[in-house]
Amino acid sequence: MNLRRVLTALAVLAVFTAVAGAQVPGQQAISCGVSAVSTPTIRAEGINERVGDIWITCTGGPQPTAGVAVDRTTITVNFGVPVTSQVDATVTPKTSSEAVLTIDEPNTVTSSPVIAGYGQNAPISVCAAPVNTVTPLVGCGTWAQSVTVGAATYWVMANAAAAPYTAAQNVYQGVNGTSSNSVNQISFTNVPVLAPYTASVSRIYRITNIRVTPGAAAAITATVTVTPNTGAVTGLVLSNSTAVVANVSTSVITNVLPLSGESLCATTALVPGAGQLKANAAILSFKEGIVNAFKTLALPLTAAETAGDAQSTANATANQISITGNYTVAKVNYSSYNSESGWVWPIGGITAGLATSGTRLKAVFANIPANVTLYVSLNNITDYQTLVTAPTNPGDSAATSYAALLSGGEGAASATLAAEIAASVGNANSVVPVAAVTIKKGGGQATWEITNDIPGTAETLNFAVYAVYNVSTPPASGNAATVTLGYAPTTNATTPITNIPQYTAITGPTTFLNILPCQTTLLFPFVSTTKVTATQHWETGIAIANTGGDPWNSVPVTTPASTTTTCTLTFFGGGVATGSSSFTPPQVTGPAIGPGQNWAFVASDPLQAGNAPNAGFAGYMFAVCNFQFAHGFAFIEDNSPTGNAMGYLALVVDNRSAIQRAASLTGEDLSH
Repeated sequence: MNLRRVLTALAVLAVFTAVAGAQVPGQQAISCGVSAVSTPTIRAEGINERVGDIWITCTGGPQPTAGVAVDRTTITVNFGVPVTSQVDATVTPKTSSEAVLTIDEPNTVTSSPVIAGYGQNAPISVCAAPVNTVTPLVGCGTWAQSVTVGAATYWVMANAAAAPYTAAQNVYQGVNGTSSNSVNQISFTNVPVLAPYTASVSRIYRITNIRVTPGAAAAITATVTVTPNTGAVTGLVLSNSTAVVANVSTSVITNVLPLSGESLCATTALVPGAGQLKANAAILSFKEGIVNAFKTLALPLTAAETAGDAQSTANATANQISITGNYTVAKVNYSSYNSESGWVWPIGGITAGLATSGTRLKAVFANIPANVTLYVSLNNITDYQTLVTAPTNPGDSAATSYAALLSGGEGAASATLAAEIAASVGNANSVVPVAAVTIKKGGGQATWEITNDIPGTAETLNFAVYAVYNVSTPPASGNAATVTLGYAPTTNATTPITNIPQYTAITGPTTFLNILPCQTTLLFPFVSTTKVTATQHWETGIAIANTGGDPWNSVPVTTPASTTTTCTLTFFGGGVATGSSSFTPPQVTGPAIGPGQNWAFVASDPLQAGNAPNAGFAGYMFAVCNFQFAHGFAFIEDNSPTGNAMGYLALVVDNRSAIQRAASLTGEDLSH
């Protein structure tokens, strides 16, 4: 394919209008204007964002001659940013594009004038590459013919020079530029040029299915160039050559709503459920930064379009493509930007305009501790225990925002949604359906695809994450797991574009899970075994209770093996001994204390273990207990005749390792 003839037009863009009027000697011109059919706001994060269609609307020109082959021109559009429309890998060179130029809006609604079989009433007929790009550039055969409707005569493009004839090919396939100075453009060669001639009648060339990488651009401007073929008599003169076809904006706002931490005291049962709420890890939030940032694969289906397998035949005749039994692409019209697909039609080895998937949202998990299993909700949720209302059919036109977990990875085909959709739709129980995240080397990923959307509304979709582990082999505490949220699939400059849509890499991990030890820390601010006289000394009695067996939980919150429910005592203060002996206050681990049990002792026992029996101590002590809801009491007395004594409750120190009871108790708020 030779694009040099197309590229030479770019050098004269600044004076295009003036030059366009200077046709070859004797050439007669048709007056045309360039406009954007719509100007959508596209996603700055996108790699292949679909911009608004372009209209080249032409009027006037010389009266054609019936039976004469029409002249040809090459139309090139430069967007200032890379064009990333899908190409046909079955054609060499691989530049034949899904981008198409249509003539006179074929197969659309009927409007005046009604010219049966032509214009808007003509069936779609494709002049596909490489037919229209071979040398010599002859294109698909097109001849001028006149059609009389009532008292008026209209000029149409026909497929033969003489009767019988029908409408000529009216869809021309584009060619993506590949060289460094053409990657921003799309070209349509050998486009037939026929003057509308008749007053009040326009000839419309529409360019659609253009996808671009917006990058840092704030807006996308299309610049049109027209180059008549050698020997052409009739050409197109543009009164203007540019139009803004898209604005660009950041389109997704993500947020992570984590809990204060995940305690090792949590049970192994999966939440949500009574008494197990601390297995809730985080809610992942995706909010549209622009309206219609989240899109379905195709336009929403109506009830008739989801009637069943018998619809497949009707789909084919109504410009619809059936993907799977429960995921049907509806007729995609020119003007809608509510779906990832554009103008859909099979051309060569591809289906032009058809996206690979709906918008996909992903969560990338990292630094997940060993022995932790992550679960995510199959669909978007209201809270940890409540699914949003499921639509009747995935992809239907009900006013529902819905997404389904993708089982085959972020770049998998949409057909892999079927199993996940079947598992989630119609689930009547109160537990959110979940799936485990595959974790390798501390990392994993979950991807959801938008199946239903509310057009024109900035929506927020939330998904739940749950963390579960076995207390007999707990993960190490102190690990901060992270999650990064964004679109899927992602790519970079060196990765081929394999999906429509596709996005730039996501950044910005957020901590969503802190593994906290299953502990309660008690502070005894004064502990003494100090000798006062030969016959008088202070002694401290201490009791530590495991109050995990309480009437507010159907099962004890704390149910680890009995060998783990111990308390370690650490003393801080001065030690005094008779004679030459002295000692450093020891760290002592006591016996197991199960739920509903306690450990009572006098401070002299652990302090004097292995030391002189008359050793003394005055200071404070921390008891770090490997269970929740530990409470302590200290009683200090001397053995003098007066019998001085006092008691106090140990202080519960917040070490951010606590879960809460099913009922809130005054003085035991450990959630700060």
